[in-house]
Amino acid sequence: MKVNRLRVLIVALSLLLADRFQAQTIGQAMSNLPGGAATSDSRTAAFNVAACVWWVAKMRSPVTLLFLDLHISLAAVWSYFFWGFLLTAALNTALSAANVMHPFWTQRKATFRLLIDCAGGALFCWLLKANVVTSFSVTGVSPPRAVEIAAAINSYFAQALPYAIVFVIVIALWNGYRIFRVKTPKMRLTPAIL
Repeated sequence: MKVNRLRVLIVALSLLLADRFQAQTIGQAMSNLPGGAATSDSRTAAFNVAACVWWVAKMRSPVTLLFLDLHISLAAVWSYFFWGFLLTAALNTALSAANVMHPFWTQRKATFRLLIDCAGGALFCWLLKANVVTSFSVTGVSPPRAVEIAAAINSYFAQALPYAIVFVIVIALWNGYRIFRVKTPKMRLTPAIL
């Protein structure tokens, strides 16, 4: 397992170094391109790689050990969420890596980002509604009280659903604006010839 962590660390550091190189060498020239620059994508790719490794290592099982004495049991539907979130993170990583290589937005990449974000948002909203926490155990908490707390967590998740829907709509609108901005060419002002 240490070898895999070392590989992830090397990939993350190389992506961060690529971002530094990109920021220094490309700089302002990219802001004149029709799609604008996508400058923070190597950091996004590095974060997504680290998040995917953590996700696979810690969240694969429906019984998760978060801290030394906190065990959370998740519903059987958890496997759908696990693989769905892993897929959206992997697609986001691929898109971020593509933006590192070509650091400007195209209509295709912006549409791909919209689709990924909408899929991730729909999955997150479904997670809030699915009553995914079945039980948990903590030292010093009685089992009936733990069941009450699990029900309260599921209730809070369900109450957060309308806010999550609004948030997903705002993200989708922002991505739609990005597609429109990339599609519409920038107007260049040239001096008039007399």
